[in-house]
Amino acid sequence: MQALMDIKQDIDISKLNTLRVQAKANLFACPKDIQELKELFSYIKKRGLPWHILGAGSNVLLSSRDIPGVVISTNGLSDINLVTERVCQVGAGVRMPRFCARMTQAELS
Repeated sequence: MQALMDIKQDIDISKLNTLRVQAKANLFACPKDIQELKELFSYIKKRGLPWHILGAGSNVLLSSRDIPGVVISTNGLSDINLVTERVCQVGAGVRMPRFCARMTQAELS
C-alpha cells in the first residue's frame, strides 16, 4: 500500500515503546513534515482506515495484538523554527532536551 509517502506493512513497533511490548502495526508511517502528514491523512480518509498517533512511546501501553489501521509516528516531525523573536513553531516529534537546548541557544530560556 503506497501513498505519496512511504507506508510500511506489518511493522514491529516494540522498539518504539519504552516497555518494549511486542506489538505489530498493520500499517506504519513516519511523516517528515506537515505536507507529508496532510497527504497521509488524505490517504487514510479516502480508504476509511483507523489511525493511531505514537509519540516517543513513554506514555503508552500497547497490547501484544496487531494494531489495526495506520500507526503514525511523530518522530520525523522534529523541526524547531523561530517564527518571531519570541515565538517558535515546534514539531510534535521534538524531544524536550533538544527543545530546551534550542531555546537556550536562542536566549529564550
